[in-house]
Amino acid sequence: MAAATGLQALAAVLLLLVAAVPQAAAAGLTDKPLVLPGRVRPQVAAAAAARPEPIERFGYFSPATNPARKLFYWFFQARSATTGAAINATTTPVIAWFNGGPGCSSLWGMFVEHGPYSLSTSRQLVPNSFTWATVGHMLYIDQPIGTGLSYSTKPGDATTSQLDVAQTVSTAQDCGTADLYNCYRSLDARVEAYIAANKARLGAPASVDYQACASQPYQSLLHDMTVSYDDLVGALVDNGVPVMVFSGEDDWVCNSLASAQWLDGLIWSRQRRWKVAPVQAWAGGTFKRVGPLSFVRVANAGHMVPLDQPALSLLMLRQWIATGQPTVPNPTVKSSRRRQRL
Repeated sequence: MAAATGLQALAAVLLLLVAAVPQAAAAGLTDKPLVLPGRVRPQVAAAAAARPEPIERFGYFSPATNPARKLFYWFFQARSATTGAAINATTTPVIAWFNGGPGCSSLWGMFVEHGPYSLSTSRQLVPNSFTWATVGHMLYIDQPIGTGLSYSTKPGDATTSQLDVAQTVSTAQDCGTADLYNCYRSLDARVEAYIAANKARLGAPASVDYQACASQPYQSLLHDMTVSYDDLVGALVDNGVPVMVFSGEDDWVCNSLASAQWLDGLIWSRQRRWKVAPVQAWAGGTFKRVGPLSFVRVANAGHMVPLDQPALSLLMLRQWIATGQPTVPNPTVKSSRRRQRL
């Protein structure tokens, strides 16, 4: 529960920041608006162009307990799927995304999977029609330190456990009525080249060497990889926190059979019900749900579900946030693998 509280607090600070509330300065945050080359704006009608543009911010924040650590974040305000206008309802959820590895930059997920922009072969920022920012505010964080553009001013500083990761992304603020959805995924020469060319604009020191996946965080956490954190997942669902696990049916690295197996072995109050619960069909594969826990298998998708099935992954997210599960099959959304030439 400590990790979830920390993430809620972090999202709150960033929401304060983009709203230009004075308290943001006291939270140790620095930010800049999105001013990067290569941004291609979509052609919109004059009436739509007059609507408010979504706020987009990037910068660094430091945890109060360890100010030497500088974690890079990129924040995108929610926007309308039809007009692109900013959405600022107090109940709009915050979706925090952390790539895995450990040591893989969340900016890869932002540019390649579900951020508001994709990178073309000529390194132009082009609008992503299937961005998850049409569902909620998107928050991407490079973690742990040594990942992406995140760094520490303290020599030899390294994250050595998952609990250390959770403690690093924490502060003390209130998230108000906004819900936070934490998505965790686990690379790309195009992204690396774009970030490297714009590193100074992003406020990163020259000494920071951006890599899609860095080896140092991986090595620092190697000893921690055999430690099970299943009890934390069990505690979350037993406390009513909605958890959705999704796997691409063609994923070899984190295959769906293994995901189903560890969920069957998850110790929580409804474990017996979970084991006998039926698997149901939906528009993009199958799903299973008991209480706050859901497991979705996405057809014709590999390790990067939003890359392979952008429309289905967006539908999955939208339905889960709205109802807690994928709902009845949607005939307007078809399963069709999309592969970008990376």
